[in-house]
Order: sequence, then structure tokens, then C-alpha cells
Amino acid sequence: MRRKGLLVGVLILGIFCFASQSAMAQGTPHYLDGLWFKLKAVVKGYNVDRGTGDTVVHNFTVPLYMSFVWNSSISMYDVRLYTETEPGTWTNRYGRISATIPYNQNFFRDCYLKLYTSSTDWFGTYHTPYIKYVLDDTGAVKKATYSGVGEVIGGSFDADASECFGSVQISGTTVSVSNLPFTPTRLPSVPMPSYPQNKSVFNNYPRTTTFYWSGSIGEGPITYTLEVQYSWCAGSDEFGSWAEGCYAPLVFGGLTSTQYTFDFVGGQPGRWRVKASNSYGESDWSEWWYFRYTR
Repeated sequence: MRRKGLLVGVLILGIFCFASQSAMAQGTPHYLDGLWFKLKAVVKGYNVDRGTGDTVVHNFTVPLYMSFVWNSSISMYDVRLYTETEPGTWTNRYGRISATIPYNQNFFRDCYLKLYTSSTDWFGTYHTPYIKYVLDDTGAVKKATYSGVGEVIGGSFDADASECFGSVQISGTTVSVSNLPFTPTRLPSVPMPSYPQNKSVFNNYPRTTTFYWSGSIGEGPITYTLEVQYSWCAGSDEFGSWAEGCYAPLVFGGLTSTQYTFDFVGGQPGRWRVKASNSYGESDWSEWWYFRYTR
């Protein structure tokens, strides 16, 4: 594979799947709960450079491990994904599949999978996984296979590309926890900011602001801490300076919802971030997102 800045090491950052109606039937056994799969994703594709018209080929294989944990509070599977970011180093990411699993087999339609390289480059894909499993005499899963085929739908190279095409195939079988090359984390995932979007500008008064973020994935009850800062110093752009002595924080902890509303302080720049906690500890903070009130 040849492309400036595009590396072979790949991270899986998200998977969101929408199941067939039959999979959503109430009372269906959740046979995938607790299972681990050892998988590989084979990506083949190319993009056409917008300026030169040159074709750049992408062809690589991504090893990964995936587990399913049934989340009864939201009637969805939490999906834990580990990929080898560098030799011997496995990094966990999270996703969510909105479906139950019917007896003996199932497929999920239109699963969005975001593949990141070890730099900031990424590929977006849609694929349709098909999961088939065999039960033992006790009703537990003895073995399961995962296979999926889909397409590459774009990525960080879109800015330089007039066209991008490709395919992805994902396949593998179940593996025991004792054979994993890492110790699975029990910490919650990093929640992702949703609104206000980064670099938003508001001119309303009162400055009532509702912050939204995606729910974290993890074990047990999860709470959130929201930090909002405001700056009174001019910066290199309209979103303020965040040097020491130029800002003050507002911290709201113990939140059980994925949104919080309060009145922002002053017609000035602000920024916000969020983290999650459970009984095992805290996630990292999300990235800072910036905003500004004009009055």
C-alpha cells in the first residue's frame, strides 16, 4: 500500500449495526453475551487523487479481537474491539450493536466500521456480518463463526480524492479469554462529545446551553463528569487563549444522563470535555471542543 501519511497499523474505532426485525424479537436468548472472537479484516481499495488523477492502491489486513456484552438497560450489545497498534501492543476501542440474537444464527445489516491507521488517517466501511454458532448440551455456545462483506465508503483521504472505492471482508471464530494476548479492561470507554459541535458560535441570550455526548460503554453503573471552561483572554483566533491565568473551570460530576444544561458565563469563548466513571475507575477525558458566545 502506498500513500503519503497512510500507515498499515490500523485501529477499529466504531461499529454501529442495525439488525433485521427478526433479531429484535422480545425474549430472544442473548447467546453472544461474553463471547470473544479472533478476527481479521481484509481491506482492498483505491482512491483517485483529485489534482493529479493518479490512482493510489490500498491493500492490507487488520488483526483484531471482538467481544459482545449484552447491556440490558439499553437492549443492545456493547462491543469491545482490540487491535494491534504496534507489535505486541493491543489497544481497546468500543462500539455498539443494536440487536438481540435469534436462535442458532443471525446477520446484521449495514454495520458501520471505522478503521484508523496509527496516524490520523482512517477508512469508513459498511459491512453485513453473519454470525453462526453451535450450542452444547447445556445450551451454551460451543463454537461460533463471524463473517462479513462490505464496502469502503471514504476516509480522511477524501479531501484529496475525487473518487474512492474498495471492499472489506471480516472473518474469524470464537476464542477463549485465556488465549487473548492482552488483559481486557474493565474501565468505561471515553464518551464522545456531540453538541455543541467544535468551533460553534452562539449569539443568543440568555446563554442557556445543553451539552450532549454519547453514552460510555463499560461494566456496572456509569456516571459522567462534565468540565466546562471559559476564557477572558484574547487568543490567536476567536476561541480564546487557554494559557495559565486566562480561564476558569466549571466541573459537574456524578451525572447519570448523557446531557447537562446550564447558563454559560459571559459573552466569551468556552471549551468543554467529558469523562466516564464506573466501580473500576475512570476513562480518559474526551478531546476539548471549543465554542463562543458573542453576547
